[in-house]
Amino acid sequence: MKRLVAFGLLLVAVAGPAFAQFTYPSWPSVYRLYYADYVSNTISTAIISLNPYTDDMHIYDHQRLYTANRPKGLAACGADLYWIENGTNVYRGRKDGSVAKSSIVSGLGGFADDLALRGGALYISDAYRNDRYCILKADLQGQTVQTFKLPGTELKGLEKAAMNLLAFNYLDNAVYSINFNTGATTLLTKVSTTSFDITVVDTNLIWSQDEGGSISIYKRS
Repeated sequence: MKRLVAFGLLLVAVAGPAFAQFTYPSWPSVYRLYYADYVSNTISTAIISLNPYTDDMHIYDHQRLYTANRPKGLAACGADLYWIENGTNVYRGRKDGSVAKSSIVSGLGGFADDLALRGGALYISDAYRNDRYCILKADLQGQTVQTFKLPGTELKGLEKAAMNLLAFNYLDNAVYSINFNTGATTLLTKVSTTSFDITVVDTNLIWSQDEGGSISIYKRS
């Protein structure tokens, strides 16, 4: 296991391959970072350069894009950004901040924690629909398509993988795999640290952010 100090939630390549296709060794590695800042209530962007040999990281060209109320769960599709505010609404904006943000999904119950994008659909964790907590599937205009039962509650991280959603359950420190079409849930692994986000780096790795703000890398198996 390797540890890196980081606070970013979403990495998009500035040049070269996408981060999910990143192959060591390569230097320098430069990416455009987009992140939801829960403390300053902003959606921001910066450039990050990473030295894969030393794990040195430099962040620069920071810009605030949007004011946001307790933002969580940031995802990108094309020129657009999607995020959750206050656990109740999903908002859409632009990567360059050129348009006003707009609410596209509302009434999530106050506990929505994360979202993932796949195949032109949003998957939103800890949404509240029909008197139960669920993963809500909606199109990019915010119309509900489907709801899945949660593997428990308190899913603090939600990320797309090749064939399934990956979710981190805060209550039992477990990573689950959730079928995109049926919602069938499989326990993948238990971890020793309390985590708040989960990201697929490539076909073999998962990054899980713990309470100390560091990044832990786990083999998916």
